[in-house]
Amino acid sequence: MHTYSLVHDDLPCMDDDDLRRGRPSLHRRFDEATAILTGDALLALAFEILGGVEAPAGVALDTVGVLASAAGTGGLITGQALDLEHTGRGGDLALVERIHEFKTARLIAASMEMGAVLAWNGEAPAGDARARVQRAGLLAGSAFQIVDDLLDVQGDAATLGKTPRKDAARGKLTYPAAAGIAATEAAARERTEKALGCLPEAASAPLAALIGFVAERRS
Repeated sequence: MHTYSLVHDDLPCMDDDDLRRGRPSLHRRFDEATAILTGDALLALAFEILGGVEAPAGVALDTVGVLASAAGTGGLITGQALDLEHTGRGGDLALVERIHEFKTARLIAASMEMGAVLAWNGEAPAGDARARVQRAGLLAGSAFQIVDDLLDVQGDAATLGKTPRKDAARGKLTYPAAAGIAATEAAARERTEKALGCLPEAASAPLAALIGFVAERRS
């Protein structure tokens, strides 16, 4: 699902980027039609994989619902639409955070929630464990996108694997543009710390380490 979103995000009608992960983006390596169809295929493949998960029927169906909500108008699609609508038009920090939540954070939260649902395997989690996983995912996703905005300003193509400083050139709404560099760095650390604090006690150490990495990544 994430890779599909990147393939489509790079298209000329979206963010129009020639590089992804240090290589020509798919529509540059082949053509736009191939990129669109590849994204469509990956989108369908995500649900095919979930449909084949070895778990009680209710559990598998739960994960499908979580991903569908995060990938559709309840998340990714609305976030991308807002991003495109406000490119070159400006906006405040509240709008930036709304775009970040829909475009990025809800999908990352969905990945964490699906993992928890499968781990519980139909057993009801204790207390508010599921809500805490969801909240941790939203905070981690927010931190991830804040750092992504920061890296676009501070990074280079060799490190990032994509074209830097395109956001400012295209008039994109970003956290650094709305709040400045220092506040952006502080926000990334704060969201990461809050995400770690939200994790249920039963959360795995690798998951906590992955969230901790978000604010420190450089690519």
